[in-house]
Parts: sequence; structure tokens; C-alpha cells
Amino acid sequence: MAGPEGGDVRSLLMTSDGRIFAGTVRSGLLRSDDNGLTWEFHGLEDKRVFGIVETQTGALLAATGEGVFRSPDGGETWVHIPSADVQQTYNVTLMVKDQYVFAASRDEVVRSADDGATWVDVSAGLELGADSYSTMASNDGYVFIYTHPERVYPSDDYGDHWTLSSTGMPD
Repeated sequence: MAGPEGGDVRSLLMTSDGRIFAGTVRSGLLRSDDNGLTWEFHGLEDKRVFGIVETQTGALLAATGEGVFRSPDGGETWVHIPSADVQQTYNVTLMVKDQYVFAASRDEVVRSADDGATWVDVSAGLELGADSYSTMASNDGYVFIYTHPERVYPSDDYGDHWTLSSTGMPD
């Protein structure tokens, strides 16, 4: 079975209604309604899509090389959200944790409490910069961010405060 065409796939999302979205480097979003058997171009054409998430209410958010975009209607229409644009959008990580959405890059971390409509910077206390990149995860009551080189920061208050916790990480 051949995969979707249109450039390297950088992110995948299976939505709550079973559709699959693939974010590509050259062709925006592709969507499959049949478990990946067939794919169609579905928005954000000519954009590099590095991440896509579904919020608790079903809105879709996509991190692109031109900023973060939001779709309230399952990917039919997309709107650019300037307040979510992290300073460097080459490799942005998106994550949903409870009622919050996070976007992280090498330069900052932002958080939304309203399905991506507005965002606030929650980077205070993190060592970020030009030589770093970020990835995020969550478990139980914690949000974790990993920044290169070898720094892990957990937060138990949705990013209001971060604590360096890298004991045992390789140098």
C-alpha cells in the first residue's frame, strides 16, 4: 500500500471521528477517511505542517512554517492565529493536555486555554535558545518539555512554573 504523496510526512493525527490527517513538508495537509487507503489534499496547501492536534472540543490546530492555524470545522477552513506564533516556526511541537494546548519551539513555549483562540507565553524559567529544540509530553498531572541539550523541565501547574530535572540525562 502506497502512502500519501506530497512530501515528507512530519505529523499524523487520528481525530475523534476516525479521520486521519498527515502534515507534510511541501503540500500542507492530507486527509484519509478510509483508514489510510486513500488520501486527498485538505488545506494549508504549500505550507510545511510540522504538527497537528485536536482539542477537547474538536478544533484542529496545525503548526506550520508560517505560524499556527486553527480549524473549527474539521479541517474544512483554516485561520491563521497570530498570537500563537512562536518566534521560530521551523520545528514546532503542539500538545493538548486537559483543557490546554501548548506550542513549543526552540525559542519559546506558549499556552492556550480557549481552544487556540488566544495564547500566553509560559517560557519563564526555561533555558531555550538558538541551539535548542523542544518536544513535549504529559502524564498524570504533569507537562514535560525537553530542550536540547539534555534538559528536561516538568511542570505540575500547566507551565506556570518549570523545574529543571535532568539528573541522569546524558551529557
